[in-house]
Amino acid sequence: MDLNRKRVPSLRQEMGHKAIWSKSRTRIPDPSHRRYPNLLWDLKVTRPDDVWCTDITGVPMPGGHASLGPQ
Repeated sequence: MDLNRKRVPSLRQEMGHKAIWSKSRTRIPDPSHRRYPNLLWDLKVTRPDDVWCTDITGVPMPGGHASLGPQ
């Protein structure tokens, strides 16, 4: 029998094999976490550059953290 990447999942499904790890629960909020208001909710954005945003991401490195935010 020839196997390829499409055949293996269909054989697993036919045999009833399923993953046994838990599903991610990233959308369930923690009740103790503070909720911050959306400050842009009532703002009318009418021109370019009315609203700016940035993402500051810290990446763990062997010697500490590296920041990938704006330079």
